[in-house]
Amino acid sequence: MKNIEQLEKMFADEIVLSDPNIYCIGKKEVLNATQNIFNSAKNIHIKVKELYAEDRTVIAELEILIDVNDLIKIVDILKFDEHNKIKSIKAYKM
Repeated sequence: MKNIEQLEKMFADEIVLSDPNIYCIGKKEVLNATQNIFNSAKNIHIKVKELYAEDRTVIAELEILIDVNDLIKIVDILKFDEHNKIKSIKAYKM
């Protein structure tokens, strides 16, 4: 489900997004980058393969299927602030 409003509630104001194609800082910029990803695909399905959590950090191994024909395998490292908002997302292609 592509729910930008729900993501906005989960992001800290000073969130940082870093992946092989994007680097941006701040909730507005990260939401814009996310919306651009949503707009570029008709369907996005995410399958969580592995999930690890320690303190305020979550590491997720994901398979993302875009429009039924493009499978991307990535590892996301998410860091959370003291209000349990996502303050950092680092994505790495496998």
